[in-house]
Amino acid sequence: MAETKSVKRERALRAKKQKLLIFPKIAAAINAVVFAACFLPFVGIYNTDIQGIEIQVSGWNTLFCGLSGQYTATGAIYGNMDIFNYYATDACHGLGLWGMIAMLLLVVLFAVTLAAAIGKQPVLCVPAFALSLLGFVALVLAYRSGLAVAQSNIIEVYCQSNPACSVESYATIPAVLLLGCVVLNLIATVKFIKLKK
Repeated sequence: MAETKSVKRERALRAKKQKLLIFPKIAAAINAVVFAACFLPFVGIYNTDIQGIEIQVSGWNTLFCGLSGQYTATGAIYGNMDIFNYYATDACHGLGLWGMIAMLLLVVLFAVTLAAAIGKQPVLCVPAFALSLLGFVALVLAYRSGLAVAQSNIIEVYCQSNPACSVESYATIPAVLLLGCVVLNLIATVKFIKLKK
C-alpha cells in the first residue's frame, strides 16, 4: 500500500514538472524575438529631416565591437561605432561592454531555455531566471551608455547643431521584452522550488 502511494506521488510530481515546461517554451520564443529586437539601434542619430536613423550601432554591432575591441572600424559588423567613438569614447566603450555582455547572456539564456524545454529539465528554469535577470540589467546599462553619447559634442559638431537631430537608443525594447522572460523564469523557479519541498 505504501509503495502504491509512493508511485502515485512520484507520478503526480512528474506531471507537475511536465506542466512547468510551458514556461521555458514561452521564454525561448520571447528570447528569439529579443534577438530580432537587438537589430534595433542601441545608439543612433535620429534626424527628422530625413525621417529616420542617420547613423547607428545595433545590439549585434556592440557584440562584435566588445569582443574584438574594435571601436574605430567601419562596416556592417561594427555599425557606425567609429563615428560615435570619435565623439564619445567612454560612452562607446561602455556601450560595447554592456551590449556584448547582454548579447552573450541572451545566447546562453536561449540555449538553457531550449535545453529545459527539449530535454524536459525544469531545474534549468533556475539558471534561466538568473541569466534573464542579468541580461535585463545589462540591456538597461547598454541603454544608459547609448544615451550617454548625447553628453558629448556629437550633435554640435557632427550634426552641426541641427535641431532635427537627436541621440536615440532603442535598447529598452529588447529589455522590456526580456523582462517577460524574467517573470516567466521567476514563476517557473518558484514553482520548481515548491515542488522540491
